[in-house]
Amino acid sequence: MTTTSKIYNKYYKNREVTSDYDIYFKNICSSNGWLNELGVYRDLVMHACPLSMPKQRVWIRTGTLQLLDNKLLPQIIAPIPKDPLSLKNERNSFKYFNDFEQQANAFFNQANDEDESIDILSYAINVMDNFSELLWLTIEQSPLEGIQQTFGPHNIIGKVRTKYR
Repeated sequence: MTTTSKIYNKYYKNREVTSDYDIYFKNICSSNGWLNELGVYRDLVMHACPLSMPKQRVWIRTGTLQLLDNKLLPQIIAPIPKDPLSLKNERNSFKYFNDFEQQANAFFNQANDEDESIDILSYAINVMDNFSELLWLTIEQSPLEGIQQTFGPHNIIGKVRTKYR
């Protein structure tokens, strides 16, 4: 995240870009982009509201997903706040500067509110999809052709054991 942020700030933020890839990269890193949002979640979890320190209950909800054949599938929802940027801005305003517990509670209150939260597992799937697209588009920018590596006894130093179950 730090490297991507540095690349964005140095080469993209205040420059006019023309190639499709540059436009795509600038968009995903901008304040409304998914990569920026991921960075905001990371900052909140690591610095503002560590998940290991809630002073109140963090709820897990259940729901159902409707499948194509009208069957229902049970779903476990692990909520996170829907709008991490507003929490980041609130945190940066020093509103709760003297009361870390109140700041952490504000984070968890939003996460526990059904209307103000999203499922972390669904969000993770979206992030994986977005990263796959980013990687695919970035590979096309490389001047080098990819090499598929095959690992085995011929290129591994040390003993190789195969375990059968």
